[in-house]
Amino acid sequence: MSLFAPRSLSRRILLGEVLAVTLVAVLLPVLLMSALHAATAREERGALRREADMIARRLHWVGERLAIDHPAELEPGYATAYDGRAFVVADAAGGVRLASRYAAGVPWRRIAGPSARPRFVGAEDFALYARPVRVGGRPLQAMVAQDRSQPGVIVDDIERAFLLRLGLVMPVLLLLPVLSGLAMRRTVHSFRRASAEAEAIDASSRTVPIAIEGLPTEVRPLVAAANGLVERVRRAFFRQSEFVGNVVHELRTPLQTLALELDALPDPVLRQRCAVQVERLSHVVAQLRDLATLDDGDVLPWAALDLEPAAAATMVRLAPAVINGGHHLAFAGTEDLAGYDGGPRVRGNATLIDLAIANLIGNAAKHTPPGCTITVSVREAAGGAVVEVADDGPGIACADLGDAQARYWRADHARSDSAGLGLAIVTRIMERHGGRLTLAVSGGTRATLWFPIATDRGRRAADGASGDAADR
Repeated sequence: MSLFAPRSLSRRILLGEVLAVTLVAVLLPVLLMSALHAATAREERGALRREADMIARRLHWVGERLAIDHPAELEPGYATAYDGRAFVVADAAGGVRLASRYAAGVPWRRIAGPSARPRFVGAEDFALYARPVRVGGRPLQAMVAQDRSQPGVIVDDIERAFLLRLGLVMPVLLLLPVLSGLAMRRTVHSFRRASAEAEAIDASSRTVPIAIEGLPTEVRPLVAAANGLVERVRRAFFRQSEFVGNVVHELRTPLQTLALELDALPDPVLRQRCAVQVERLSHVVAQLRDLATLDDGDVLPWAALDLEPAAAATMVRLAPAVINGGHHLAFAGTEDLAGYDGGPRVRGNATLIDLAIANLIGNAAKHTPPGCTITVSVREAAGGAVVEVADDGPGIACADLGDAQARYWRADHARSDSAGLGLAIVTRIMERHGGRLTLAVSGGTRATLWFPIATDRGRRAADGASGDAADR
């Protein structure tokens, strides 16, 4: 059975309902026939009893002849063979005193005879009922028969009674699939909610990853185990981040001391070579510090900000170092256009965005020869805000584009002036902002940061995140 069971829980439930409906469809006719036969017998006996009682009440003697009051009222049920009804009134000796038109052919002898109690008898295709009655002091038997091969009006009454009862049951049966569908929808909704919460799990989140409340009991152990796994991974990240932070803290003072002591070296060539290595180590330590800041899981203050002046401020801050390295800087924005009312606004942390743009500008300066131009531009594109850092240098080889965002990757393996953490840091920052980093080569390297545009809802969420950070 497990080989053919669907993986989808909804389909499993649906399959179970189909099997249940099929079983009911097989059993329902049997149950209905049983109910119909019971209803037929009950209605048949009731009808015969009522007819016999009505006939017994109307009997009277006219001299030596037995008569019945208001015979016209009995005529509709006994005037034709369609109804299949007949009656006979017999005396104690079994002689027929009164009979309906189609009484011949009915096996009255099966039920005739003196009796102090009413009785039913089934004989051949007939249902017979007899009840004793005294008319004018004489004992008589009022007998009524129903031909089951021609049920007529009785069957009509039975059908009406049965359909009435079935009509009361059918709304309940029709309501069952609706209730089942609502229950299934509620269950599936709780699964989708849990899936959305699992999709939103991040190492920086301080809340319980997946809420167990509202989930079926059978699923709760699995969700609890997943929450435990997430918590263990989060602790591992925290320990790793804490370790990196401690290493950075321990290395900063020795590096600063080493940089000061380099001035005491008598050999200028050796002093310059050592200074380059110390600068490289300091750069690596700074990148490790930035990486630890991103991975430690702290909730940083977020706000809606104008991306264009933020990018321009980062470029201005780095301009002296980039220009001293022999490169040219250019900025392409919209502030010089008529009617400027602010650039694209995003929600995020200003420090992290500054760090991402600074890493891209620094990367471009490090991996292009002097004389190249680095252009920073801001615009709206693809439904979001874009910061682009492009250079006209040799560019990254197309085969390396897929690896460029990995930690410790270097574009030129022969060089040792960078540990390759820059693009990994930028990628992590963009993930935190719900954006992405893309690299392209077209007359140089073009690095693009795409941010989702801030909306009123996003701004309220950013304000809430900022408030949570302040509370912490």
